[in-house]
Amino acid sequence: VESYHRVIDEDPKNAGAISLAQRRDLVHSYVQNDMLNGALGWWAIVLRSSNCFIGRCGVDPYVADFVRIAEPSLQGPHNRVEVELAYHIDAGLRRRGFAYEACSSLVAYSFEQTKLPRLVSVTSRTNTASQALMMKLGFRMYENSHPEYQGDAVGVLENDRLR
Repeated sequence: VESYHRVIDEDPKNAGAISLAQRRDLVHSYVQNDMLNGALGWWAIVLRSSNCFIGRCGVDPYVADFVRIAEPSLQGPHNRVEVELAYHIDAGLRRRGFAYEACSSLVAYSFEQTKLPRLVSVTSRTNTASQALMMKLGFRMYENSHPEYQGDAVGVLENDRLR
């Protein structure tokens, strides 16, 4: 929990959002939920050489009420239940391929083992590194046309193995 708190909660973009004591309770509930869920959830990213926690990667289902894609085949009149691929790497270890290694493994698992039809990934329009990772993973990129999140980048990766 201490490593998680340092990497995730003390990252400058998240700083002060949650205390270590609050994180302890949340991590316990996350682990319990992920163990019950099985196929979906979050995984730790750990360096093999030191067994040190350096981030997390996961697939998380939810009603994507904040995503609007202008392409008709991807957007209907109702909010969709999406499964989002997301990750977070220790700020000092970014741009070294750890996110790609974790995310590519999770994409393969999500498509081959759980047979998910597609994944989405969302990031800010200024996060060019995350957009580049999405494209490297094969995501097609769209601009979010939701009025409150206009311009954010939405990546969509279809599971071609199901066609």
